[in-house]
Amino acid sequence: MAATRSNSFPRSSRQHPLATEVNEHLNKLRASKEASTSSASISHKLNGFQDLKIDVVEIVSEVRKYISSRKVAKKTIHKALGNLKVIQRKNRVSPPETVSMLKEIEAVTCSMFEDLLSLISGPKPRSWLSVSKLLHQRRIACEDAGRNVNEFEKVDVALKSFGITKSEIINLEMQNQLKDLELFIQDLEDGLECLFRCMIKARVSLLNILTL
Repeated sequence: MAATRSNSFPRSSRQHPLATEVNEHLNKLRASKEASTSSASISHKLNGFQDLKIDVVEIVSEVRKYISSRKVAKKTIHKALGNLKVIQRKNRVSPPETVSMLKEIEAVTCSMFEDLLSLISGPKPRSWLSVSKLLHQRRIACEDAGRNVNEFEKVDVALKSFGITKSEIINLEMQNQLKDLELFIQDLEDGLECLFRCMIKARVSLLNILTL
């Protein structure tokens, strides 16, 4: 499912409260460069710098929480993928025509969910050492080969390199990727909501048939 929402609506202008605080503290520190060098001015600068450092620690903490939640989600998804494969293997026996058709629909649905879960979880986790060695090479390889890397994987790579690269261009790119991911997730949620409604209706219809 393509993230087409960005073609119809402008990018979200919402900013994380921590980002707003960091910008405010940075602006104050920049403005204080022209201030006097009195003890009161120096003390004010130190307080502002301390506040900025506290915000940075909170940002790093949020990044770690996100990475941790992604690991838990991937573990759950890989377990679900294994269950889907078990269901698919059980459905290989050829039943009567009507049941066969329903089994085929179930197989297509399982396949679709398998693709969706694989997209969200990304490749199976590697050790951080392997990831760190491949970060730079992977970025170049993706750009040169034009490989279709989904929004989840882009954000995972960007956040894992958080703190390694100090470039403002890279940080701006990461912000744009997070906005793209937000739009992409919203598209997935909209599509899944419609799909779940259809599945519930189908389940109700089948139950009504069975109770006749």
